[in-house]
Amino acid sequence: MRQGLRLPRRSGVLAAGALLLLCGLFAMGRPWATSDNDRYRGALRHLRVASGDLEMDVLRERMGLRTLHGAGPEDFAALRARADALRRFPSFLSAMDQRTMNAALDLFVGALEESAALLERTRAADARGAKEEADAAVQALLEGTVSARADRLINTYLELYERTQERNERSRIIFFLVSLALVAYVLVVMVRLSRASADLAALNTDLERRVEERTKALSEANDGLRASEARKAAILEASPDGILLLDGGGALLELNPAAQKTFQVAAADVVGRDFLSVALPAELPDGARQKVLAAGRSTASGQATRLESPCLRGDGSTFPAELTIVRVPGEGPPRYTVFVRDIAERKAVERMKNEFISTVSHELRTPLTSIRGSLGLLEGGIVGDIPPQALDMVRIARTNTERLIRLINDILDLEKMEAGKLELKRSTPECADLVESTFASVRGMADGAGVSLHAEVTGAPRVKVDRDRLVQVLTNLVSNAVKFSPRGAGVRVRVGEE
Repeated sequence: MRQGLRLPRRSGVLAAGALLLLCGLFAMGRPWATSDNDRYRGALRHLRVASGDLEMDVLRERMGLRTLHGAGPEDFAALRARADALRRFPSFLSAMDQRTMNAALDLFVGALEESAALLERTRAADARGAKEEADAAVQALLEGTVSARADRLINTYLELYERTQERNERSRIIFFLVSLALVAYVLVVMVRLSRASADLAALNTDLERRVEERTKALSEANDGLRASEARKAAILEASPDGILLLDGGGALLELNPAAQKTFQVAAADVVGRDFLSVALPAELPDGARQKVLAAGRSTASGQATRLESPCLRGDGSTFPAELTIVRVPGEGPPRYTVFVRDIAERKAVERMKNEFISTVSHELRTPLTSIRGSLGLLEGGIVGDIPPQALDMVRIARTNTERLIRLINDILDLEKMEAGKLELKRSTPECADLVESTFASVRGMADGAGVSLHAEVTGAPRVKVDRDRLVQVLTNLVSNAVKFSPRGAGVRVRVGEE
């Protein structure tokens, strides 16, 4: 325990000494780089004095007096050299401050060169005897004096120096405060470290206890995971549908016993091979093969895509299958699960159902057509006049017979649509003829319901359609309109060109 206290005590002494040193520096500190500042300010003052002397010599020369220092080109060049020497800035100026001083020096040099040019023009005008031109040049030289630029240069430097000093002062204060806080923090840490030694053994004991508890919990979690994996394996083994696991490239990773039985292959023979080459027959069109591939790529994570496709068994035979492709959610490379169901029996049942419906429909349509014709003849009076009540019964029977024939035709059309054998006989009939044919088929129904039919056909438009199918659609629409219209209302069909 004593050895544990030696380090904090030594660190505390060092921290206190550092604190005292920082306090002394803060109390006795001076602005940084004072000698550089004094040298640079002296050079600026000399530049200002030289600029004033040069301007005074220009005035003396103009007034015909003897110059003290000279106002020739060499004097301007010397002043220019002084200005260029001032481009060696003190080290405490930042890059931005140095750019500001360079700009001020450029303005000074520009004013100096302009003054030299004006002086030469003055002398040339005096030599020609052009006094007014010479006076104007001197006036321009005095208005843009070099000494004024030098004063601005000095003021610019003083502002930058004051700004630098303010930054330095803030930095010193911040540095002192941070150091003070750091020393205080070190002292607090040392005190806490000295007190923490007594609690270290208890913490180690608690840590060991937590490690044991964590190890036990991890062991239980592993047992639960193994049990979950065993349940999943049992589900895969007992599933009646084939289940295949694919990677992002479509290669087979795993398949359950039902899939091996359905495809009549062994897992060792097909794992690692491409699913499309194993499961789909080679004679399958490229479009159908690409459809299966696109279904897998377009399936979002956690969603399923279902489609039907012929599949290939190991013995070369094919069977109709329903494929359900599910993208496995999770991070990392994409994984897909494909559920395969043999639907050969379902297809056979559907085929039997369709054949039964087709047979029954055809067998019903023939006698119904005869019944409708006979009822139509009775209604037309072929056997003489019929009492009104009997005529109404005949009309009702004929109407319902026609309705049964339409239902049978609809069933046959649905069968053709499902088989993909529905053919459209396209022609270009007139729209007025289509509307008239529609009204003719529902006029009896409309008269019985007390609903009037009206056709408004503008011009003589034609359409390219299957005439019978379009009349069938219009008949359904108009008959629905008649059915849901009150007695005395009217159903109107408008036809026009767009």
